[in-house]
Amino acid sequence: YDFQVKTKYEPRQALVLDPDGKNMEFEIGNKVSINKGLCWIKGLKVDEEEGMIFCWSQEVTCFNLLEDGSRIAKYNSLTSYEDYITDLIISDEFKYFITSTMFGQIYVWKLNVRTKIPSNDGKYGDNDDFKSLKSVKSKRKLIHSFSGHTKKVTSLVNHPINTMFISASLDNTVRVWCLDKFTELYCFHLIAGITNIKLLNDKLFA
Repeated sequence: YDFQVKTKYEPRQALVLDPDGKNMEFEIGNKVSINKGLCWIKGLKVDEEEGMIFCWSQEVTCFNLLEDGSRIAKYNSLTSYEDYITDLIISDEFKYFITSTMFGQIYVWKLNVRTKIPSNDGKYGDNDDFKSLKSVKSKRKLIHSFSGHTKKVTSLVNHPINTMFISASLDNTVRVWCLDKFTELYCFHLIAGITNIKLLNDKLFA
């Protein structure tokens, strides 16, 4: 995706640039624009498989449709102001979404919006589960919190086994977690902090 950010001032100053946080527009290629963005954006992530755009600040987390940019969920105060979100993924297996934080925590939340799965042609057409979907202010429900990382968690990624996910951190570790029993399955100790992680297959990550 080609990200472009239109703001009032220079993007390098900050990603929020209007005092009210209402005049920002995100453009992702020619596909979609998100108008009236959050104030003081900390992160934005595109999940093409789920048909979602996740956008978060230190106080608010929003889910938008990749198809047209419309907002379908908004969660307030998932973490403290200082321990802000660093990454977010969805687990379809359990209908959870998972957030990581600046201080090394990982939280599992109940996902109370329905996701939109693309058809075989890659288009997000009509879906019976999606026809009545409207923008909602969602009530947060914490399912579980994982502890283990001692510094900022920089990246989350789903495992091909749907009951598992992987996290990377500046504490020099990559950890594998189980959503079925809420346990840590394995910890890789590396020689340096990890800023991003990608799963190459069910046995390799980079």
